[in-house]
Amino acid sequence: MGGIAACEMIGLAIPDQIGLVGFNVFDIGAAPPRKLTTAYSPRWNIGVQAARNLIARINGVSPPAVIKFSITIRPGGTTRAPGRWE
Repeated sequence: MGGIAACEMIGLAIPDQIGLVGFNVFDIGAAPPRKLTTAYSPRWNIGVQAARNLIARINGVSPPAVIKFSITIRPGGTTRAPGRWE
């Protein structure tokens, strides 16, 4: 919410002049007056995979070097649809 306040303080119009996206924002991001667009990562799955990697290393096995997780974007009032730069 500090990003919204900072933009408003210097006169940047959200989302017309700048878009803001939070990451794994708690419920405060849904509070009025403007719902924050948010990127959510699967924190539980990341933790489970980290534990599996640790157990594998303890057992002398190398875990995968790269593991991909999906991110979910929940649109709010702080971004607009992509378009051409004006």
